[in-house]
Amino acid sequence: MGEYDKSIIYLNTIANRYNGNNKEIEARLIGGLARNYFKLGLNSKAIELWKKAIEIIVNSNNSPYLKSVFRNNMAVALIDLGDSENAQKILLKSLEDFPLTETYQKLSDLVLDNGANFELSKSYLNMGLALVGDALGKSKPYINDTYLADLQRAHIMEGFAYHYLVKGDYDKSLNKYGEALSIAERINRVNLQIELYRKIGYLHQKTGNLEESTEYLSNYIILNDSLRLAKNKSLSIPLRNFILEKVEDKNGGISLYNNYKVLVISIIALLGFLSINSHIKDNRNSESINNIKNGGNKSIKVKLPPKTESLLSEKIKEFEMSNDFLDENMSLSRLVDRLETNVKYLRQYLKTHKNSDYNSYINELRINYIVEKLQAEPKYLNYKIGYLAQECGFSSHSKFSASFKKTTGISPSNFISNLKNNHA
Repeated sequence: MGEYDKSIIYLNTIANRYNGNNKEIEARLIGGLARNYFKLGLNSKAIELWKKAIEIIVNSNNSPYLKSVFRNNMAVALIDLGDSENAQKILLKSLEDFPLTETYQKLSDLVLDNGANFELSKSYLNMGLALVGDALGKSKPYINDTYLADLQRAHIMEGFAYHYLVKGDYDKSLNKYGEALSIAERINRVNLQIELYRKIGYLHQKTGNLEESTEYLSNYIILNDSLRLAKNKSLSIPLRNFILEKVEDKNGGISLYNNYKVLVISIIALLGFLSINSHIKDNRNSESINNIKNGGNKSIKVKLPPKTESLLSEKIKEFEMSNDFLDENMSLSRLVDRLETNVKYLRQYLKTHKNSDYNSYINELRINYIVEKLQAEPKYLNYKIGYLAQECGFSSHSKFSASFKKTTGISPSNFISNLKNNHA
């Protein structure tokens, strides 16, 4: 639901009430907190907690899957911070604990972003593909094996799509992204659908298929907005799994359910309260999701008066021509003041005419600016990535790299390398 602050409160509540000595339970709770901090953008704090969770179960032979998951999550956080070297080391270490398909996908992405080693990339992906469906049920017995196998295959197809994208084979890339999207839609993995809609939309934009690009990016925006509003009992599912998952202790194999009745009763009461208070909203938002999947959109939109819309359009063009978006301190409120409009009107305009939100819009302007510089002025090809980030208004190397990859489809280092090869 995106309400990570509430999730943190609930996890802390459970942790405080839990008075057992099962190391895996403790590690799961800490790992859950880490995941929330990561989603909030607090990467360093998340990494610290994942390290702590691993330390708790480091000597356990019964938790290899958990250790691998935590290391994978740490690697993603490190990549987001721009530390791909340590991320790669952690991913390789995670393979020693428990090989996961997503580990191979991430390793493939990393070797593509750091030198475009296509042979090694494809090797990782083939190893991940061979792993699909292997040892399922051992790690998450409460999830259907077929579902997990489909999800694993989707991740590998996404990896192959990026492989072909960096290689410049856009047709194969689109084909693989399409396979991944088809799987994500079949298993109703909404977060993955959203990411794939975005990637396919930008790839169509890159190849000049504007009509296809608009369709996919529109689906991305609609589904992404709806996911933030939907109340699909996202709290009850992980809590139910936490309660019903049976972990035998060293002395007699007594289940959590029997040992911690007070905890169970408290959580059921909490879920009942949440269910009663959100029943009407759940039904309404569930219907909204179904409408979106069928192509409809019943969300309420701000109506822009024609004259206001026309005037705002002219001011937006002036803003884009001025390069004021390069100002590191540019914000939504500052842009609203500059355009002499209000937040609702600006957001609706960006959504309708740019298929974007404010942050994506500004970041794309900045990336397009630096791309033009790289293409038109060869001296920029010799500048460090950090300098390029500052040049176009980004406050950090990692945010610039992430936005560059989101807009162009490849990392800045690969983009520069391709340009240098073309100029040679």
